[in-house]
Amino acid sequence: MIRRFWLPLIFVLAIALGNIYILTSSQSAILKYSENPPFRLDDFTKSYKISSESKLSFLLDKDPSSSWRKLAEGLDDKDFELELTLTHRWNGKEFSPKLPQSISISNCSHSKLILSIVLREAINIDKELRLPQDSLVFTQETDTQIDGTINIPLDSIRKKLKPTSNYPEGISILTLRGKFLGDTGCLREVGLIQ
Repeated sequence: MIRRFWLPLIFVLAIALGNIYILTSSQSAILKYSENPPFRLDDFTKSYKISSESKLSFLLDKDPSSSWRKLAEGLDDKDFELELTLTHRWNGKEFSPKLPQSISISNCSHSKLILSIVLREAINIDKELRLPQDSLVFTQETDTQIDGTINIPLDSIRKKLKPTSNYPEGISILTLRGKFLGDTGCLREVGLIQ
């Protein structure tokens, strides 16, 4: 008789504690997401395999002492890609354009760098079994300097964005693509200027 009473009580208590754990761990993950969403970071040079001190995630960690270094050759047209942010945010009624003013890139080497801004189609991967389409909207070749900064304004992109009520219609992921023209290169930080 006692066993019949305690077994269901222990089961219900275990489920309640499990749900509390899921809720608290989800809340901390949501707070992290607002700072650094889990977008793709692609290092086509595989420099992180050569040195653990060269990871693309270091470009977004807001730590000026860390950096990403090109330690091997990437693809013909790109060494790295960083998905930075969605072009729209939900405001309670619709998805409205919410793009920062510019992208700021801190350098740590003397080299030539081709930077491109790509709008990557945001797709619902539960419904679409394909890769998203990319639209190249900006390309610039620049000389980088040690402790220099490159600023890429996003005004021309922001003007073209329209509100939408259907996700992912008209919504893209702002992606930064880079290719160093040479065997080496170094970047310290990539940030979005609001």
